Amino acid sequence: MDTAAALATFFGVRYAERPADEDDRFGHGKGEPIAVFTQAAFLVGAALVLAFQSIERLFFPQPVHQLGIGLAVIIGSLVAAAGLVVLQTWVVRRTFSTAIAADRAHYLTDVAVNSAVLLALGITRLTGAERADPIFAIGISGYMLRNSRHIAIEVLKQLLDHELPDDDRSRITAKVLACEDVRGLHDL
Repeated sequence: MDTAAALATFFGVRYAERPADEDDRFGHGKGEPIAVFTQAAFLVGAALVLAFQSIERLFFPQPVHQLGIGLAVIIGSLVAAAGLVVLQTWVVRRTFSTAIAADRAHYLTDVAVNSAVLLALGITRLTGAERADPIFAIGISGYMLRNSRHIAIEVLKQLLDHELPDDDRSRITAKVLACEDVRGLHDL
């Protein structure tokens, strides 16, 4: 899923960078929001798969094997995801890219998932409770669904050309009309 999401972001940003042409006189800027919506869809899919698998393991618990290896892998994954979030935060502050911001939100979810898995594995190792992992996983799937919903709602405002609130429109109009030699404003 991470690879597919990263590819969607890459191609969405690349497409959005293309200049306006005869067929797209306003440019290709909607490529980024389309990539963001794709990421939200991937996140929903992953959350649903995780939820269904977790519910199954909750009712039919299975022992967790190779806890030591699992803990090492999760710690490495957590460090990598956190490093990527730090880098993406830096990029978003400089570019304001919606696609990179969505990718960052996706990797923030990975940080939360890895943290929960680390905690669940730690509890399992200390207590032997086989249901700790699926209980944490159900919570994480809910968190992933909530994040994907937020991402989708925000990006749909861009894709569907959601109207600005009246207060924002009034402020923009006032600023434009305050400029010397401006006589009017239309098509805001």
